[in-house]
Amino acid sequence: MSELKRIRELVERLPSDTSSDVISELVGLYLSAGLLDAALDAVKQWSANNPESDDGRVLAARVYLENALYDEVRSTLQQLDASSSAWRSGLLVEIDLEIRLGNFHLAEQKCADWRHSYGSGEELKRLEEMLDQQDADEEFDEPIVVTPTMADLYFRQGLVEKALLLYLKLLEQEPENALYQNRVKQIRGEQHGAEDAKNSLTPDNQRQQLSRWLLSIQRRRTHV
Repeated sequence: MSELKRIRELVERLPSDTSSDVISELVGLYLSAGLLDAALDAVKQWSANNPESDDGRVLAARVYLENALYDEVRSTLQQLDASSSAWRSGLLVEIDLEIRLGNFHLAEQKCADWRHSYGSGEELKRLEEMLDQQDADEEFDEPIVVTPTMADLYFRQGLVEKALLLYLKLLEQEPENALYQNRVKQIRGEQHGAEDAKNSLTPDNQRQQLSRWLLSIQRRRTHV
């Protein structure tokens, strides 16, 4: 099944989704393609229909984080119930936020607290890797490990020269990766506006279909 077809199916199922399974997969597809605005619209729609879901709040916080809406991340996480199963996931989003804001010592402390309370985990390891890489960069003033995580971190912190270097190396490994291509174009100033940036993430035939289809969905919602 093509990614576009799967997105269509998930969008149609979204209004009846109460378990967060549909919205989680849909947001994942949007984010993997770099369609941040679409992910934001989808999570807002789902959250409006499921306002009491802590799983939804954590997912919304992740999408806000990818859109660099840091105040919204904090305010959303503050609504979590400390006794809910989503609480620990929310703490990981908070650690990611502190890293992106450059609060590395605070993030390290929060990582230690999380490990003490909950043990290890893949997401915690990823965050600790980001912090370890940051420490290495502060010592040697150059990227040591080429990973998408570090490239994204540099990009969001405005360290565009380091980000460009990593994205170029990542493109050597994955020449067809649309997200890496788009980031390189953004950094080099070859794109003109956020809409062009978003459109360049998908092949022409799928991009046009997806854009028209999302627009038709929005129009139908407006007239409901």
